[in-house]
Amino acid sequence: MSAKNVDRTTITSFTNCDHNNSSCSNNMNEMQLFAAKSEEYSKRISKLQEEYLLPLKEDVSDWLNRINVVQNLNTENFMYKLDNGVIVCKLAKLIEETCNPDLSGNNKNPGPVKNNRRNSTSSVLSSSS
Repeated sequence: MSAKNVDRTTITSFTNCDHNNSSCSNNMNEMQLFAAKSEEYSKRISKLQEEYLLPLKEDVSDWLNRINVVQNLNTENFMYKLDNGVIVCKLAKLIEETCNPDLSGNNKNPGPVKNNRRNSTSSVLSSSS
């Protein structure tokens, strides 16, 4: 029986055993021990996952603070501030504006203007004569 399938009703059913022998008592003790170990294991896994995520939260918090998407983001308020999606939307907008300078209005050097093919061809032919 896996840890997920063990619940308090299963343990309780062993305590309500009609037999007055030691096997029922042993089964009950084993189930209680198994449930306790399973709960302890789950807590330990959760703690380890949180410890492994901490450096990642620190790095992402620092990066988002540096690029001015958000202010005062740290490991303690990281998940709370990311919960509603506002920061992700601001980051997406910043990336879009950076990748497409026409959207940001900060386009100081628009680059070459492309003419249609006929105008380009005629200008090349006229300059070569």
